[in-house]
Amino acid sequence: MNNLEANKNKLKDFIENTTFVRDASTSKSKELDADIKEFFRGLTDELFSFEQSRYKDIEAKVFKSAEKKVPAVTIALIEDSEKKDKNFAGLFPVCVKDEPKKVPQVSGVLKNVFLNDDYDTLKKKTGDFTEEKSFKGTYCFKGEEKEFEYCLKFDDSYLFAQELINRVNRIYPNDYPVLYNPFATKYFKILSKTELPEVRNVKDLNIQFRFKENDLNVIENADLYWNVKVEGNEMDYINSNSSVPYGKEIKYLYEFPQKEPNCFYVPNGNDVIVYDYSFESDRISVWINLDHASFTKIQFTDLDLEAAEFKVLSAKNRIFSNLFESPLKRNLILTKMDVEYAIRPFRFWRNMTCEVSSKELSEDRLYLRYSNKYIKDTKSLITPVCSVYLKFTETEDSESVGFKCDYVNFVLNYLHHFYPEIDWIGGM
Repeated sequence: MNNLEANKNKLKDFIENTTFVRDASTSKSKELDADIKEFFRGLTDELFSFEQSRYKDIEAKVFKSAEKKVPAVTIALIEDSEKKDKNFAGLFPVCVKDEPKKVPQVSGVLKNVFLNDDYDTLKKKTGDFTEEKSFKGTYCFKGEEKEFEYCLKFDDSYLFAQELINRVNRIYPNDYPVLYNPFATKYFKILSKTELPEVRNVKDLNIQFRFKENDLNVIENADLYWNVKVEGNEMDYINSNSSVPYGKEIKYLYEFPQKEPNCFYVPNGNDVIVYDYSFESDRISVWINLDHASFTKIQFTDLDLEAAEFKVLSAKNRIFSNLFESPLKRNLILTKMDVEYAIRPFRFWRNMTCEVSSKELSEDRLYLRYSNKYIKDTKSLITPVCSVYLKFTETEDSESVGFKCDYVNFVLNYLHHFYPEIDWIGGM
């Protein structure tokens, strides 16, 4: 018997052995005394029931971080010829809305493709914001072949799609908060610079883009897949289960059944504040600031990355995971030894070595950091107190490494997330 139950019994004994009405000789007095005792018995039961629920809530909050964490995310580029169905060995299509390549129209985007090159090469081939490069292609209309010009513009659809996972990471605990998704930054839309004939569908023009002739390393007819199953519709609004005061605000409870593993629920909308969450054996509870909201259900599937189909994708540099041994833990960096400890997971990984450089790396050897727009959080506001230069070296031939700039950015973003007091700079 616990202390709470023992105290409850003591109080009930006190109630039973106490006479609350002085003159209990008359029948009316006895009835009044019995009513008072019944009132105190009921009050005692309600009081201790409330205390028990409070202890359960406290216990759930104390142990919730150890119960459930957001799993690692694996992302793969899969061509149409490799697809068997919508579920590719536990992977699902990355949810991109209104993909132009699915419904090609002459008036807009002709096609979407992935460019299989690193950033320095891409910039030279496609140009940047200050320079737009043109490429030659041909199309056939009414039996006549004609030449036309097209250009390539970066399409950030997949970066916006992965924001969904970033929202999960901001709400729930996780050891792998930075996604490794190189092809999301190599997704391009093809735009015609020549006025084309009016037809219902761009396929009717029989367009030939001459990718190889224009020295473009292109992957056509492919999509990004990940071990994330997304369910829910932003229009499916539901009412909260209950509410409680929260300072000057009110926080509203939403409860969801927990029947499947690795499921998380994320409220939709920029005006939503998540106050708290808890995982219990049969349900997930989420507390937010709205009494009427829609949620997205996100389920992560477990993968065997040693499976044959994943080995094939790995050999072609088409599969990427943010899973690595010895996840980083947040510790304040005070000494050189702390820096060495921080980079330990990346010393020998993915055919690259990582070490602290004894001197500043020359500018032509640095890998530029691309935007942290999609991983911002409060830690980004911390001003670094010093810079640390990391030197990356290939341990095998460059073909086996693949996307070196993306890899270096992946490592730097991880270090920045866990140790924002340092300005991490990387290069070869």
